[in-house]
Amino acid sequence: MQYNQGKIATRIKTERKAAKLSKVKLADRLHVNRNTITVWEQQDENGRIPPLDDLLNMCNAFDCDLGYLLGEYDCKTRVATDIQAKIGLSEKAIQKLINNLEDEKISHEALSQMIEHAEFNNFLGDLTEYCKLSALEFKTDKIIDEKIQELQEIIPPGVVLLKSGEAVSYYLDWAIFLLKVIAQDMRIPRGRDIWQILKDAQETPTA
Repeated sequence: MQYNQGKIATRIKTERKAAKLSKVKLADRLHVNRNTITVWEQQDENGRIPPLDDLLNMCNAFDCDLGYLLGEYDCKTRVATDIQAKIGLSEKAIQKLINNLEDEKISHEALSQMIEHAEFNNFLGDLTEYCKLSALEFKTDKIIDEKIQELQEIIPPGVVLLKSGEAVSYYLDWAIFLLKVIAQDMRIPRGRDIWQILKDAQETPTA
């Protein structure tokens, strides 16, 4: 595989700055000269691809995979890249989920139960509709509301048309309701109801 020196240079510079490392500090960590870092970050004919050992050391410093530094993929890890390609989540969301699961801040069993719940898709659907509608600017319009009233008289019984802006609250209320339903049905290790844990957390006085 032929690697693009300019892309590698950009990755090194971007990740060095993200890690809040000056050229001097990175050079010290890699036991090279500051000018060497400058050469690695140059995107022209004077630029150079770092040796493998230095690339691996930078991967440790930047907390990323070698393939990312070499420009083989755009997420910092191969795992995140594969997950993103499959389900479309952002790299930040993927990494946060992975970190929380590894640190046991999120129960694997609780997350599995939530996703497997019969109402989970409905919850996500209502939450998505709320986000879409809340991004729009609603204003009460008498003419529109009168037209809705006319339509209401000819549509089948049981079907309700929401007036101006009411759909936003409707979808939010349903999303919250379904989340409660899901939480009440979930069980986590040791037989404790997750809803009870949330309740206990609210009742626990803060320092």
